[in-house]
Amino acid sequence: MTRAGMTALVAAVAMCATACQAKESAVPEWLPGFWQMTHDEDGGPLGELVEFRADGSYLWHGLDCAEPRPINFHVHDGEIYVTNLIPNKGPVSVIFHPSPDHRQLSFTSPRTFNNAVYERVALTACKSQR
Repeated sequence: MTRAGMTALVAAVAMCATACQAKESAVPEWLPGFWQMTHDEDGGPLGELVEFRADGSYLWHGLDCAEPRPINFHVHDGEIYVTNLIPNKGPVSVIFHPSPDHRQLSFTSPRTFNNAVYERVALTACKSQR
């Protein structure tokens, strides 16, 4: 391959690497904070808390406001993706879909196809508020 051909190939690969990237976005300013389950079509106990942080970490606090280890999340095309690695099992993915006004996050169970809804709560710290 000629030097000009190699230069053209490198330029084409670089352009594709830039243009072909998935539309990842930073953490939206409306997302960080605590969100509480307010509706569950599966009939589970309401009130579990999840937390999204501005640094891209997610915590599932549950009903007892436990302090779990943070899990990374990312935003793609407006959806919030969390992948939790379950010990001795494997990954479990959760995809939260925000409402147009960003007041609710919905989650559809891949097992039951039922929905759960989370709404923002005014907590600033989990243990000190519950």
